[in-house]
Amino acid sequence: MVSKRSYEIVFDRFHKRWVFKPQGLPGALQVAGTRDEVIERAIPICNNNQPCTLKVHREDGQFEEELAFGKDARPSKR
Repeated sequence: MVSKRSYEIVFDRFHKRWVFKPQGLPGALQVAGTRDEVIERAIPICNNNQPCTLKVHREDGQFEEELAFGKDARPSKR
C-alpha cells in the first residue's frame, strides 16, 4: 500500500513569502510572492507524487481548503 503524502501552503511571515512544503516539516519545496503563484507551482509536484493532499492556508495561518490528488481524489475547486 502506498502512503498518502501530505503537503501544505503557508505564509512565511519572517521572509514575507508563500511556501509550499511537506506538512509538518520545515523545508520549502517551492516559494513565491503570491499564494496563487505557489499553488500553480505545487500542483504539478502533487500530480507526480500520488496519492497526495495539499492543504492551503490563509495569510493569517487559518486553514482554508484541501486539494486532493490521485486515483481516488475528490474533485476540488481548482
